[in-house]
Amino acid sequence: MSILYNLYELYGAEIALGTAGLVILLLIWVIALQVRLSRLHRRYRAAMSGIEVTDLEGWLSEQRGAQGELKERVRTLETYSRQMADKLVHHAGRIGVVRFNPFSDTGSNQSFAIAWIDEEENGVVISSLYTREGVRLYAKPLTKGASAYNLSDEEVQAITAARKQE
Repeated sequence: MSILYNLYELYGAEIALGTAGLVILLLIWVIALQVRLSRLHRRYRAAMSGIEVTDLEGWLSEQRGAQGELKERVRTLETYSRQMADKLVHHAGRIGVVRFNPFSDTGSNQSFAIAWIDEEENGVVISSLYTREGVRLYAKPLTKGASAYNLSDEEVQAITAARKQE
């Protein structure tokens, strides 16, 4: 004990000053930790506001359940999207129009041919021939871009125009 007492007598002021410095550093550290904890607590309260669950564990459990529901909904939507894409292939969506003048004794390009096809080139080609006596309409079914009926040059041009559309 006498050694400690002698050290305290010799270096008492330095030991007290060092201890006071260490206490001040520890106090600053505690204050900094308290500020960080306060910020974290504020963020936690903001994140949990409006949520029926009061603890983070319950909230995370709810989120996992909601995530599972969302994954199932995404799978359902992907399946529906694929089904719609498959159906769209079979719907006519490309249209080609050609106007022409088949007779020299009539006015301008009053006649036309319209081809309406799907992705597989199935559909219909409709032709209208305009004359002074009247208008005649012709419809010809298309299967893979061809018809069982003879196609005029203008109808073939309309089919070609429809093929070029995306």
